[in-house]
Amino acid sequence: MKTVMLAALALAGCYQATFHLEPKATGGYSQSVNQTMHIQLLGLFEVSQPVNLVSACRDRHPVAIEEQLAPAGALVNLLVAISVMNPTVRCSE
Repeated sequence: MKTVMLAALALAGCYQATFHLEPKATGGYSQSVNQTMHIQLLGLFEVSQPVNLVSACRDRHPVAIEEQLAPAGALVNLLVAISVMNPTVRCSE
């Protein structure tokens, strides 16, 4: 029963958010920032370096940022209060 409840809590913590930097813009994913790990303490303090949008897109400009919290990240959040997210940057075509 404990295992089922722990699995349900871990799966309930999954999400994906997309932040559009330009309305209706399309583009491909950055090769340098794609599903990398980004870590925060208590959801407030940055532990890892922020994503550098200029270097992520090189000669193109960023149009969107997607953040995902996977089940493993949700479990870590639950146990040690550290947020582990996976950002992805979309760049203009």
